[in-house]
Parts: sequence; C-alpha cells; structure tokens
Amino acid sequence: MLRSLVGSEMCIRDSPQHANTNVGAIALKRLACEPDPNSDNMMCATFKVGHCIQCPTFRFEGTGQSGHSAESLTEFVTDCVEHAFESSGENTQNDDYVCQDEGDLAKFDKFLSSL
Repeated sequence: MLRSLVGSEMCIRDSPQHANTNVGAIALKRLACEPDPNSDNMMCATFKVGHCIQCPTFRFEGTGQSGHSAESLTEFVTDCVEHAFESSGENTQNDDYVCQDEGDLAKFDKFLSSL
C-alpha cells in the first residue's frame, strides 16, 4: 500500500509587507508527498496560488506588519474577498479588485514566495 501525505494551508494577509492600506492578499499552499519509487525517500511538490486584492470599500488601519484583529480580517473577507471574483466559478478576479500599483504587486510577490 502506498503512503502519501497531502497538506494545505490557507492564508489571509493584511497589507502584505506594508502595501497600501486598501490591499490584502489571500493564498493557498498545498504540499503533496508520495514515496519515491527509486529510494526510501518521499518526493514532495509544493503548489501555491494567491491573489493580491485591492479593495475599493475597505482600508486596514495601522500597519499590517504587527497584524490585525480577527474582526478586521473577517471584514476584509466579507467586504472584499467575497466580491473580488467572478461568480462564474472561474478563478477570475473582478477588474475593480485587481492590484494595480507596481509596489503593491512586488510586495505581494514577496509575500507569496515567503509561504
């Protein structure tokens, strides 16, 4: 019987790396491991996907580096994340919620690579 390991982690991040206060991020990281047929080791692959969300109706207060309250993150999800994607079920972000600022996008890329 083959052994395998699959793990997933979802992250909702406020203003990654001091981005603008109306910017947040969501990300999913998945680790899948299975036995290497040529050795006693496991082979693992990591898959990451994330979205930088610029919210027209919400602002984080203060700095994201110290973290925000659960209420603030919940508000970001309800006010922004739930409206940021097309209702078709596709992974398509609505134009009004796509991060445009090059600095914010660079900070988001740094955040995603740090997962």
